[in-house]
Amino acid sequence: MCLPCLFSFSAPLIDWPESDLKILTAVWVRAYKNAGNLGKGTATCLFTFPTEKGGPQVKLLLGSLFRSVWGNLERCSQFDDGTRQMLDINYREALQDNGCLKLLELQDTAQHLSLKKTSTNEDTFACYLASKLDIWVEWDPFHLDLTASSANTTLAALACQVKLPLLIQIEGVMIAAVCSKVNSDHRMTITTGDRQHSILLDGQAKNPGLP
Repeated sequence: MCLPCLFSFSAPLIDWPESDLKILTAVWVRAYKNAGNLGKGTATCLFTFPTEKGGPQVKLLLGSLFRSVWGNLERCSQFDDGTRQMLDINYREALQDNGCLKLLELQDTAQHLSLKKTSTNEDTFACYLASKLDIWVEWDPFHLDLTASSANTTLAALACQVKLPLLIQIEGVMIAAVCSKVNSDHRMTITTGDRQHSILLDGQAKNPGLP
């Protein structure tokens, strides 16, 4: 069934009224019934019950939305391309606006908020979905010990210290390389066989990729 995939792709971009989510959930279950050639009178609980209670535990609307929203937050936290900085602002606003110090507190607060109020901030909305599904997410995307929180120069120094192997593309061909040393001009030297190349540690190269 393609409904979960289509919904997960576009649904997080829409400011859903709570009544629409209830209607969509009913349509969602009807789609499962149609897929199984079952009548309209088939009990909905056959689809909504979890496995331990004898149900098939199909992926329902809120579950698909939950995975999509939290997945987007995780992706944003991993890359230093501007999205991580935007997530940081959004994350701090969510905590401050709701008087919370960490994500678990925000999840506890979100369960008492309306869908309309939480939909203005993606982090708050994600916590609202978690509370609706009785899921508790322990996550600190900006912990100082995380790789994503470390300076590029620090990561480069560690990569050179352990001679981290890499795969890089040169003239359309993937070639094995090894991190060699960090230079004073914020560049790192990598070695491919008997050749050496220099890459920027911060910012973006004027010519993406190596010649």
